[in-house]
Amino acid sequence: MTVGVADSKGQSEENSQLRQSRPAKLIDLDHPEVFEGRTRLQQRALDETSQGDQNRAHYIHSRTTQGIRKHRHETNIESACNAISCDPGTPSSWKELWNNPELRQKWSDSACSEIENFLRRDAWKLFPRKDLDGRKPIGSKYVFKEKLEQDGSIRLKTRIVIKGYTQIPGIDFTETFSPVANDTTIRVAISYALYKANWTPHVIDIEAAFLEADLDEVILAEWPEGVKELGYITDEIEKEYCILLNKAMYGTVQAPRAFFLTFTKYLKEELNLIQSRVDPCLWYKKRDNDTALIVAIYVDDCILCGEEDDIEWCKRKIKERFNISDLGPIKKHIGVHYEKGKDKYGEYYSLSMDDYCDKFITEAEKLCGNIKVCNTPGFPGTVLLTAEPDTKPVRESDYRSLIGTALYLIRKVAPEGSNPI
Repeated sequence: MTVGVADSKGQSEENSQLRQSRPAKLIDLDHPEVFEGRTRLQQRALDETSQGDQNRAHYIHSRTTQGIRKHRHETNIESACNAISCDPGTPSSWKELWNNPELRQKWSDSACSEIENFLRRDAWKLFPRKDLDGRKPIGSKYVFKEKLEQDGSIRLKTRIVIKGYTQIPGIDFTETFSPVANDTTIRVAISYALYKANWTPHVIDIEAAFLEADLDEVILAEWPEGVKELGYITDEIEKEYCILLNKAMYGTVQAPRAFFLTFTKYLKEELNLIQSRVDPCLWYKKRDNDTALIVAIYVDDCILCGEEDDIEWCKRKIKERFNISDLGPIKKHIGVHYEKGKDKYGEYYSLSMDDYCDKFITEAEKLCGNIKVCNTPGFPGTVLLTAEPDTKPVRESDYRSLIGTALYLIRKVAPEGSNPI
């Protein structure tokens, strides 16, 4: 029996207009497989230091400085998840989006695109609720984010994320560890590309990567909010069926591991790449006893280093199995901006994380007052002053967060900061 999508009772004309550009979706109940400018730090460095190599400043961009901070004193898990998942100015939940006409108009297409990611990949199957046998399906939530692209444009990104913190060990998951490319590995790969002269590092992004990975466990989930309102299922289906996950879903604790195993298996069997013994996320291709191609994996982002022909071959082979976004020569990767330059010693890449560092300064000034730029390393004999008696004490959690942010900056792009820290 095939059931067409029906409008819910009392649905407004405005809601219908949002869906009129999309064809009707059908669900076959007989076949339970469902569809599927210059920053403040830069200016200070230029004003307060002399000209030369020491002018080079490094900047950062992180989850913390984007407002995605986990408050340790938060006791309500659901409220904490909402607090860390959305940027200011974006809806924090589906309910907020649906009840606000402006947000609905702005984000509906992005939400529909995310739902259709699941449908195209057969990530959801229908599971009769009568067969649950006391088992409770896992809920999900929406995460909305305005993402800054390499070219400076803003992309509206919606994710349906399962509430993985409710998964039960031994039932919903077993192994969860998944490696990512070490920062040193990425630097060595890019440095090797500069050494080879005719190599250019490229970046690709695997679209909806976790939805490409198969699951070994049986995971049941509730229908995400909005699936019925947007016309993808009927009231009958929502009441009689829940979801059986056929693919890994964002939020499931084993999703990164499942994708890593799926992707690396494909690199080994179809591209005949060799895995490094030093870093499991570094893969390479040999030709005439020399390295012809390097692939560094960081979750769903990959850096490809090699000659143009080898890089294009690698992209074509990956496209045969995965949907990818070809970002071209490296300009940004994991929050780090890369700018290629040349001096008397040859070509080099300048690394920066401007947004993160500028917001890090703002956070530091909130805690410590006005801060100033100093040369590093510091001068011998420098005396550190004690706090004034009336100075307001800083919370331990805020202090730890600030130091952790500084250490992240040091590890990514500013090694010279390791001395004062």
